[in-house]
Amino acid sequence: MPVLDVEELHVRIATRNGPLHAVRGVSFSIEHGETFALVGESGCGKSMTALSLLDLMPQNGKREAKRLQLDGVEIGGLPEPELRQIRGDRAAMIFQEPMTALNPVLTIGEQLTEGPRLHHPDLSKDAAKRRAIELLERCGISQPELRLAQYPHELSGGMRQRAMIAMALMGSPRLLIADEPTTALDVTVQAQILDLLRDLQREFDLAILFITHDLTLVKNFATRVGVMYAGELVETGLAHEVISAPRHPYTSRLVACAPALDTPCGAQLGWLPGIPPRLIGDLSGCQFRFRCEEARTDCDGSIPWHVSGSRGYRCVLESNLQQNRKTLSVSQTITTSASEALLELRSVTIAYQSMGAFLTQGPSFVALKNASLVLPRGSTLGLVGESGSGKSTLARAVLGLEKPVSGDILIGGKAVGSLDPASRARAVQPVFQDPNASLNPRHTVLDIVRAPLDVRGEESKIERDSRARAMLERCGLAYYHFNAYPSQLSGGQRQRVAIARALVSGPSLVVCDEPTSALDVSIQSQILNLLVDLQREFNLTYLFISHNLAVVRQLADRVAVMLNGEIVEQGPADDVLSHPQHAYTARLLGSAALAKV
Repeated sequence: MPVLDVEELHVRIATRNGPLHAVRGVSFSIEHGETFALVGESGCGKSMTALSLLDLMPQNGKREAKRLQLDGVEIGGLPEPELRQIRGDRAAMIFQEPMTALNPVLTIGEQLTEGPRLHHPDLSKDAAKRRAIELLERCGISQPELRLAQYPHELSGGMRQRAMIAMALMGSPRLLIADEPTTALDVTVQAQILDLLRDLQREFDLAILFITHDLTLVKNFATRVGVMYAGELVETGLAHEVISAPRHPYTSRLVACAPALDTPCGAQLGWLPGIPPRLIGDLSGCQFRFRCEEARTDCDGSIPWHVSGSRGYRCVLESNLQQNRKTLSVSQTITTSASEALLELRSVTIAYQSMGAFLTQGPSFVALKNASLVLPRGSTLGLVGESGSGKSTLARAVLGLEKPVSGDILIGGKAVGSLDPASRARAVQPVFQDPNASLNPRHTVLDIVRAPLDVRGEESKIERDSRARAMLERCGLAYYHFNAYPSQLSGGQRQRVAIARALVSGPSLVVCDEPTSALDVSIQSQILNLLVDLQREFNLTYLFISHNLAVVRQLADRVAVMLNGEIVEQGPADDVLSHPQHAYTARLLGSAALAKV
């Protein structure tokens, strides 16, 4: 008997324009000790499917299912009090961002013991505490008794995620739902969390529902996979078979969007044209037909579900679609010249002064130590390393936001510290990780992109508008986006606005700090392709910071590896990523290889 058995699951969300069909006829099951992954673009229905299993939908949501059984018990029609007993006891959930999922005003111990004591009133406080210590230690957290008294902000990102996993296991669940549990983590911590989940699955015989948009995690972590599009499953099967030989055009496109460690520098990744449908109104036929190159006239009718062994897919096409993951021609490779150095760091050291007792000066903390590198004009340097290794500190120094205690930073032969703000803005511009935080929500898209030109005031308003519009169009935004606000755009569109704003003033150097980490695989490929095209067109130089080594391999022709504030290895991307000389670089690559497609 499967731990979870779902048949014909539907979720409808009431809106002013009619019901939104968020989940449509989804059926799957998960056996003991099995991991079933749901993948797809943002908004395809993955998280809504997971939330609906435990009836955690929005208040305007309605769930229906022909069968919804957990451990042999039909939970589809259970009243809230009985369902509340199941949440956290038989089924538990790990959320994407532990800092928002954990209560900031309660200690880790209070949050771990609260649920079990509510579910089991006869459980003593001491017994719950012993269970919490045992699970924290089992989840790889040192000094578990000390951690019980700490608050979430006192733990690192990896430790917070481990604490959330321990919290999920407090009730000894049979089903563990993991919703993007590693998205915000760097590659080594990500590998540690996945290894931990594997070990815990074997130890507790857990069934895991794994939600992700990262195909690089699915092939080796999941047993089976379901690919979702427009609220329904379009393909299912063994994970390694679906990723290696997709049969649905959408799956094939998704796989083509994902970079890999063997992607040649400057290669154009596959991409998905258009946008997903709104899921309101008539949803007959194949919803992917509006974006599919293989679309036919019969795609708007009844779509058959083909079954062959463990594989299944919904499409009018009957032949396998084993398209190439990427298309690359010789002309697509970035060529750079080392004759002119645009960016130089010469033994740069940055330290922060800590505060001691009674507002006295404490010991200084060295965030960047004797960093030296040379970045030729028109090239890309990928800066990689774990969280806290000094990558962002180096980027802030290049942007002139941090002053070195020693050493020199030169852009175009001029010291960054000697440039006035206007000259520095012409020389270097940033693109940040989260456009939600970096774009002013009260300004329109056109105002945001025109702002750097407004500050300079060197042209008329008409000329500034014209330049801003031209850059927005070059970054793939249409005229009807110009008067929109950031909240009215998708994540990928907001990042395009951020790129347009960075380039409108004509900088030579662009600092990209994790610009694609918050995007799903299809949008990520579009942004990476855009960055490659813009680099060729404007002869841009990129300092590209990322913990995704596959993304760095696709974009960068040089790589620098950071550890504890020092650059421990640097050189051509082919040499560093294929034949690492430093043990730490080899460890990073080993962690990334665990999730390689």
